[in-house]
Amino acid sequence: MEGGDSFQSLTVEFPGNTAPEINRIELSQNETHADNVSLYIEVEDFENDDMRYEIYINDIEEPYLANDINPLSGGKIYIDIENNVLEVGENTIRFVVYD
Repeated sequence: MEGGDSFQSLTVEFPGNTAPEINRIELSQNETHADNVSLYIEVEDFENDDMRYEIYINDIEEPYLANDINPLSGGKIYIDIENNVLEVGENTIRFVVYD
């Protein structure tokens, strides 16, 4: 820009973002008495964004997953849930993924 040229307007556009898709969730067992439970999740982001995740069991972030948000490598997650974090009766697992 030379000699007093200036912008009359400036437009900034932010492209939309498509949320990642969870393709598969598996538990090694639906009921347990003393065993750990293995959790397997496949996630895909069609825009190939970097993804991060958090896992909560009974709405409490698990200590071994508590280092803020965990990077998601290759879209596949394998986690062993220790029996001592499970409650007698029904339990809930909440998986949160960010991209």
